[in-house]
Amino acid sequence: MKQLNSYTGIIKIMGLLVLLPFVAYIFAISKTVSMYRNLKAQEQLLYSTQNISDNSPEKIVALNDNEDVKSGAVIKILSTHMADNSTMTDSYTPTLSYKSNGFAIYTGELILSGPFIDLTKLMSKLENEERGYKIASVKYKTVNDVRSRNVKLMMTIIIQQVNKI
Repeated sequence: MKQLNSYTGIIKIMGLLVLLPFVAYIFAISKTVSMYRNLKAQEQLLYSTQNISDNSPEKIVALNDNEDVKSGAVIKILSTHMADNSTMTDSYTPTLSYKSNGFAIYTGELILSGPFIDLTKLMSKLENEERGYKIASVKYKTVNDVRSRNVKLMMTIIIQQVNKI
């Protein structure tokens, strides 16, 4: 019995030396460490976004002078690619979305109809033109055509372009 009592003291001391710091880390320090890691990750992300080089595509797009979205030249560009497939242009609506500090953002809503593969190829060609506009959104939907009693696929593309005024 005396030997058991002498080992209990050693077990208590080991518990205080090993178990107490472990429990303290779990309940108090682990949250602080995870918050510190998140802070460092956010700082690194902020630092990397501030150091965009001067010849990056984002800055080239912002300083582009052509006005394809505003003038409707996007339709002319698409017509060269549309001869290959059976897609049709249903409508195109350019609007001025934002204007400030010598820059204007023009948004064009382009509605096309046709087979899925042809629409997707057309969107890919439009995206790879490198004329200073970017595709912001694409939406596919099916519409019942009352006249021909068919279902047709329509694709709505939102294109945005930043122009210097």
